[in-house]
Amino acid sequence: MGIREIIKSLGIEVLSERENGEALALCSFHPDTHPSFNINMNTGLWYCFGCGRGGNINRLIKNIEELGKCVPKSVTCETLIDVPKKSFRPICEDDINYPLAFNNRWLEDRGVTNVDVAFWGLRDTGLGILIPIRDCNGKLVGSAIRAKVIENRKYSYNLGFRRNHYLFGEDKINSNKTILVEGFFDVISIYRIRLNVLGILGTYISKEQIDKLRMLGISCATLVLDNDNAGRLSTIRNAERLLKYFTVYVPDYSKYTGKDPGGMKDEELKDLCNDTVPYLVSKLRRR
Repeated sequence: MGIREIIKSLGIEVLSERENGEALALCSFHPDTHPSFNINMNTGLWYCFGCGRGGNINRLIKNIEELGKCVPKSVTCETLIDVPKKSFRPICEDDINYPLAFNNRWLEDRGVTNVDVAFWGLRDTGLGILIPIRDCNGKLVGSAIRAKVIENRKYSYNLGFRRNHYLFGEDKINSNKTILVEGFFDVISIYRIRLNVLGILGTYISKEQIDKLRMLGISCATLVLDNDNAGRLSTIRNAERLLKYFTVYVPDYSKYTGKDPGGMKDEELKDLCNDTVPYLVSKLRRR
């Protein structure tokens, strides 16, 4: 039995399907008025951008059964045991072929302009804003969707993307000095004021990302993480790891009044990024 036959027998109505096999439907696991259930008709891998559930076709059958819905006897996990649990194909440009998010009110409310949209290739999927992620050579290696309505998680990544292996904005770097921030919109905001910046896609910088910084020729890194307790603790933890390879600067937290870089005005960002201190000096001040 093929994936399409299984989906139909489970009572899931596919509302649209792209040439690459990616299909959208209403989710069976939460009240869904807009199609948020995504499934690949070639691999059977699925994910719901609304409730955060996902897995392979075996997991889908099991979850449907747990809802108490009738599953045909011809559709059992045992008959599908050979479906690879983590099978995925590399992302390609066709996968991000959505319209550019020009004049998008959600983005405008966050200070993102149409120039930013065109420069970063931000696209509107209907469910959220798709952000392409490229390596230092400009090759598409992943994508993230920022959901407009947050339920379980803020960002969803394409299957197989290892976010701790890449830095957002690495294809734009042109200096041996960079600012390191947490998220996508932090990068977009700081790059707008003509400063080199990279996103670590979280609060913790991995060994692979440190190796990537060295490969890019970075010698000086300034950590500007979110101005909350988690961000300050992560600043200390990351700075200690970076000191082995780079000169490290951190914000003067006595003057850092915003919550995160992505929510600050351009002039505030300039002052914040230019008014930093060596991490070792900051460390001595805390004693």
